[in-house]
Amino acid sequence: SDLIGNAVNLAARLSDNAQDGEILISRRTWAEVEQLVISRPAGTMALKGIAQPVEAFHLDGLKEQSPVVPLPASQRPS
Repeated sequence: SDLIGNAVNLAARLSDNAQDGEILISRRTWAEVEQLVISRPAGTMALKGIAQPVEAFHLDGLKEQSPVVPLPASQRPS
């Protein structure tokens, strides 16, 4: 679907803009994981193929109290 395609495109563009060893995530992703991760704002970025500027965050690690929850088998990559 377009939603999945857009998410993959956004992730690829953020990856293209990241420095070696750096992980960038969008605000939408950050909002889903903010309680679990150590992060800091990376600013707003104009990304190729993305109509609107994207607010990004540096993903620096996991918080110690973050539970590790395995994906259900139906959601694991094959």
